[in-house]
Amino acid sequence: MNKNIIILILLAVIIIYIVNEYFYIPQYYFDRYINYTNLSLEPTQNKKNLLLLSNSILSLNKEYMNFAIPCIKKFTQQNNLEEYLYIPYALAKYDNYTIQKTNRIDELFKDTILPTFNKLNIKIKLLDIEQPIYIQQQIISNAKGIYIGGGNTYILNFCLYKNNLINTIREKINKGTPTVCLSAGTNIISPTIETTNDMPIIEITNLNSLNIIPFQMNLHYHNQSLRFGQGGEYRDKRLCQYLQNNRTLYYKNKKRNNFVVGLPEGLLLHISGDDMEICGLTSRNPYLFELNNGKFTKRELRVGERIEYLLKINN
Repeated sequence: MNKNIIILILLAVIIIYIVNEYFYIPQYYFDRYINYTNLSLEPTQNKKNLLLLSNSILSLNKEYMNFAIPCIKKFTQQNNLEEYLYIPYALAKYDNYTIQKTNRIDELFKDTILPTFNKLNIKIKLLDIEQPIYIQQQIISNAKGIYIGGGNTYILNFCLYKNNLINTIREKINKGTPTVCLSAGTNIISPTIETTNDMPIIEITNLNSLNIIPFQMNLHYHNQSLRFGQGGEYRDKRLCQYLQNNRTLYYKNKKRNNFVVGLPEGLLLHISGDDMEICGLTSRNPYLFELNNGKFTKRELRVGERIEYLLKINN
């Protein structure tokens, strides 16, 4: 073979490798600073105002919630907020029949969450989860804004029921209190926590959750294949199994056709009253999963798309 042809082939292989491995770097900066999709919906009075994040950090930029900062800033300004209450139950532990704080709660709040909100000139207060329950209920009831952080969805859901806070938070959100949720915090906004990726680190008997929106979400979504000969199931297959066994769900005592919205990392869902839009890094593709005539289907959604029409289709 001609030497020049061999060199060209090697160069082509190297270029393909570099593009596959490192193209996400310029793509991230392009999406974050040039092609970013921010909020377009205005806030509503006495109705749901939610900002639902898929994740907190990205591998390229480890600044806490960096990709979502433009949306959080606009969301806070739109709602004339000065302070959020951070509810950290997703990082709690349950030991000797009591819910306890962990060092991770204080560390994350002091080293990560507080500095991030300070940069945005937004105050944030940490809920002390070891206070008497009635005091926690009062603090949540009086909060102007709520931030439900990430961690483990099972422990979060368990603790909110255990401390009789589930109805307090649901009522606050449904009455319009601006609420930012992250990962596990976003999971509990759906009717159930059955589409979380978390391990069930605590035994629970109730998978029902806040039931703020009439569909399920799958966060940190990806459908990447396993390498090096490992077996395992794709995320799509697990979501198919879920929908086959949960074809309908109840929302506000009404039976509805079930579907799942998959949000990759770098995306968020903004909800204002009955309207919804997907925001964040434009190159990340969200997906809709549903059963059509018993057949599992996956459809690509667009960042910037309004998706409240899905509720009418699946009513």
